[in-house]
Amino acid sequence: MVAHLEREGLYLSDDQFRLRVDDKYECAYLIVSSGEKIGVINYQEFVEKIVIMQIQIHPDFQGRGFGQRVIKQILDSSRTKSVELSVLKSNPAISLYERIGFSITGEDENEFFMEFNNN
Repeated sequence: MVAHLEREGLYLSDDQFRLRVDDKYECAYLIVSSGEKIGVINYQEFVEKIVIMQIQIHPDFQGRGFGQRVIKQILDSSRTKSVELSVLKSNPAISLYERIGFSITGEDENEFFMEFNNN
C-alpha cells in the first residue's frame, strides 16, 4: 500500500502510518489460503451499505484471483446493500473493481470513489 501512496505523492510519517493501520482495526480480517496468511481486508458493515476501507494481498500472491474472490464474497453476502470503496488513481486494482462491476461515482485529487449497487 505504501508504494501506491508514494506513487500519488503521498508520503506518510511513521505516526501517520501507525494511525492508518490502527484505524478501524476491529474491522480488519486476515485473508488465508491453504493455511498461509496472504493478505488483509478492512471493511465495515452498516444498515444500508458496506464500506471496504482497504484490501491488501501480499505481492507474492497478487494476480492469482485472491482479491477478486474475497471481494465477490462480500458482494454475495451483501445481497441488498451497496458496497463502496475508494482506490488511489495510480492503483492498477481499478480495472479489477470495474471488471467485478464497481462504477466510479466521484473522485478527489488522489482517489476514485467506487460503488457496486446490488439493487
